[in-house]
Amino acid sequence: MKKIFLIPLMALLCTVMAWGADVAKIGDTYYTTLANAVKAASDGDEIKLVSDVSLISTVTFNKNLTLDLNGYNITSSAYGAAIKVAESKALVINNSSEEEKQSEIKSTRDSYYPINFGGANSTVTINGNIVLTSLNTSGTQIFVGSNEDITINNNTSDDFKIMSYKIFTNNKNG
Repeated sequence: MKKIFLIPLMALLCTVMAWGADVAKIGDTYYTTLANAVKAASDGDEIKLVSDVSLISTVTFNKNLTLDLNGYNITSSAYGAAIKVAESKALVINNSSEEEKQSEIKSTRDSYYPINFGGANSTVTINGNIVLTSLNTSGTQIFVGSNEDITINNNTSDDFKIMSYKIFTNNKNG
């Protein structure tokens, strides 16, 4: 009788553990969602991905943070941007993959950007081999307003489509 009860219990525990797999970490603390990692972070923290991330809603970075994609991808089906940077906040997006693996931030909905700014005086810096993909009909991957800044450093992709008033770049491909 006890054996019959243990088998379904073990199957349930394995399912719960797989469903709640970690996707990000801050230091030695792991999180099952990127949104929870952002919520727990303090200004200046680095959030490092430990697996691919699927989003169904926009993750707003409302603190000055670094997001290390670490060779992993973010795919969003959100009605809105995958990542939004709040007013007067700075987000640095790195790809520290040791194998120099390309990372991607992708929006799978038409008319939405992978990265969007939430207000004036926000900045985004993209460092490393990172591709932004959008099904947006204009092909735009980031919208940057007149009081917002984006800097792209050491990126091997020459396929950035940015709707912007000002861009600062230091790319390998020009």
